[in-house]
Amino acid sequence: MDFPKKKIDTYQLSPSSLTPRSYFPMKASSSTERILNEVQQMKKLQRSDPLVSKNQNSLKYLKLAPIQPFNDSQEISSQINSKSRRNYKLQGIHPINITKNCVSRCAYISQKGSENKIPHDNNQDSILFQTKLNSQAYQFLFGVFDGHGSYGHLVSNFIKKTINLSIPRCLPEAQENDMINFLCQSIDQAINDLNTSNIDINISGSTLCLIMISGPQIVCASIGDSRCIIGKFIETWDYEILSIEHKPTVYDEVQRIEQAGGLVSVAPNIRNKTQGMLRVWSDDSDIPGLAMTRSIGDKLMKNIGVIDKCDITKHKITNEDKFAILATDGVWDVLSNEDAVRIVAKYWKEGKSELACKGLADAATKKWEECGVRVDDISLVVVFLHAKDY
Repeated sequence: MDFPKKKIDTYQLSPSSLTPRSYFPMKASSSTERILNEVQQMKKLQRSDPLVSKNQNSLKYLKLAPIQPFNDSQEISSQINSKSRRNYKLQGIHPINITKNCVSRCAYISQKGSENKIPHDNNQDSILFQTKLNSQAYQFLFGVFDGHGSYGHLVSNFIKKTINLSIPRCLPEAQENDMINFLCQSIDQAINDLNTSNIDINISGSTLCLIMISGPQIVCASIGDSRCIIGKFIETWDYEILSIEHKPTVYDEVQRIEQAGGLVSVAPNIRNKTQGMLRVWSDDSDIPGLAMTRSIGDKLMKNIGVIDKCDITKHKITNEDKFAILATDGVWDVLSNEDAVRIVAKYWKEGKSELACKGLADAATKKWEECGVRVDDISLVVVFLHAKDY
């Protein structure tokens, strides 16, 4: 289904879980007269925007009231459908609305895949979800890592933890070049540490897709086929792919593989060569095909052109940018970019990033179940954006 070409209404971001009680705590010992006086004083305050109604869900209304400091790292965790066979891990935050901050809400979800409705032993995906880098409320670091092979879950988790340990090296007032240097150095350090670790990475590895947000700047680093897109609204909903994917369908990637002696083809046991997923193969029949042309780990594939060099892209947040979606191929293999934007846009209008995560994960799970008996691990991060005037 194509996107509509006509304009539709835009909506204000308004975290629904925030209540006036969080902002106007009244001590039990306060007298009735004092409380009434406080209420009368609040009513006399002038609002900067007369179009903003006194709705408890209105972020602007809450900001304009004489509030006590709001903890921008406040987190909301919830277990979704505890009786479900899917193992959800869901979390959202509500950063303080300061001048430099362009993130209004964000959340993530990660769920284990299954085979014939029997959950896999391990969720091979890992998620990095960090706010307030170096105590800066406008700096964020998000990442998804998709492991593969017998020890893929160990690889993805190792990379996530190692990069997380690098955060103190990030400059508090990081500019674009600082962000690029930080991501590249952190990834290189993680790869070097993995190569000298005790994890067997001969035929196990992981993808990587990271975004760092500092004020209005986004820098993305990617290795493999995990993806980040920006949901945009101009005259209609649209998207921009922020990350660079490394797959056997990309000409330059295939050229490098073939020049190094590798082979790009579908699985040998598939008779109809027009069907099936392209993979990278080695002459060694004991080495399974790889669905990406770059990865972290996969030591035995490095001599046939599979590299672990990241690609960097950058983006400045504008008023058109409404949210970012960062996800593993458990989402992208079954949902198009348009599908993902349409699903998240519904919850963006309601200001519910945590429900956007669940809605997207549920849609991907349903698609997998319609296609066969296997459901891949599904992990994603949703970030609601709010451009400022700079």
